[in-house]
Amino acid sequence: MVLRIVDIDDDLSQLLIDMKWAPLYSKGRVFFQDFSVRRRADDVPIPTPTFLLSFEAITADAAARNHTFLELLKSNFKQQEAAPGIGPRPEGAV
Repeated sequence: MVLRIVDIDDDLSQLLIDMKWAPLYSKGRVFFQDFSVRRRADDVPIPTPTFLLSFEAITADAAARNHTFLELLKSNFKQQEAAPGIGPRPEGAV
């Protein structure tokens, strides 16, 4: 796998689309293309997935994942507090 972080402006984005790179879902710009590289020893093709990402994609997607994870934790804590028999122990309980 090859991963490159590049500044992807509108012109480069259109060029990548014209070159059949696949845009992927992201809060920034991410493109994918699967290349085949041949091994010298036996000429066997080796698939080489290649990704181009904008720095914005990395930071914005990470922030979204962190936010989602935090919301799941909060929801889980609320469900546990509401469940019978689960929650803070009464004062003096052992």
